[in-house]
Amino acid sequence: LMAMAPKGEHLGVLAGVFVATIVSFLIAAFILKTSKGEEEDITAATEKMEALKGKKSSVAGSLTEKAVENNEEFDYKKVKKIIFACDAGMGSSAMGASIMRNKVKKAEVEGIDVTNTSIANLPNDADLVITHKDLTDRAIEKLPNAQHISVENFLNSPKYDEIINKLK
Repeated sequence: LMAMAPKGEHLGVLAGVFVATIVSFLIAAFILKTSKGEEEDITAATEKMEALKGKKSSVAGSLTEKAVENNEEFDYKKVKKIIFACDAGMGSSAMGASIMRNKVKKAEVEGIDVTNTSIANLPNDADLVITHKDLTDRAIEKLPNAQHISVENFLNSPKYDEIINKLK
């Protein structure tokens, strides 16, 4: 704004910006003061929205804090099949499965099959399902009896090393 101001009018431009800032602040303060005073936390708001809709929201699940590993007593020694699942089952999950396959091989853990697939094609015999955090709820709906682990990045997740340690 200062570069575009006419020569000698810089003080007027600065005064205009300052006045506009003050007016915007006063209007915003008035709106916030007169708006509804009830404050809800995000979890309560999500539950209320799901109750009004009558169904669970796939997106709202990522807003709430919850344990992703759905079975605390899960025995990793019995794992025979690890599935990486994503929407299509060909991109990021394939890369994650490849990384995990290499980690399983380097750790010399025998008898574990690591594959990737789409969430729609999750096999019933999967013991451990690894998905992106935004897709975990869909995977749990599709295969509720498996152990589900959520990751933020298929290519670089510290959870892989934790899983390998539990498998040993």
